[in-house]
Amino acid sequence: MQTESMCDQRVKLAQSGATCEQQGGSTLRDYFAAAALQGLMAHSRVLVHPKTAAWHAYQHADAMLAERESSEGLPRKAQEESPD
Repeated sequence: MQTESMCDQRVKLAQSGATCEQQGGSTLRDYFAAAALQGLMAHSRVLVHPKTAAWHAYQHADAMLAERESSEGLPRKAQEESPD
């Protein structure tokens, strides 16, 4: 019997729009921002003030949420072929 990983559980929770008290009430926006922040910090060649980094991470999260909402009605094939 295969058990669901903690990461899979968090993704499902985030996708549902629910919050989790164990995660401090994280939302899908927070989840996307955390992922964006991790990528931004991993590929940054300069030190960035934490408030600036957080602002950019949430800008990316908001863009991901907007794209997610705008493409939910598209068939999967159309989503994969969408430009940039």
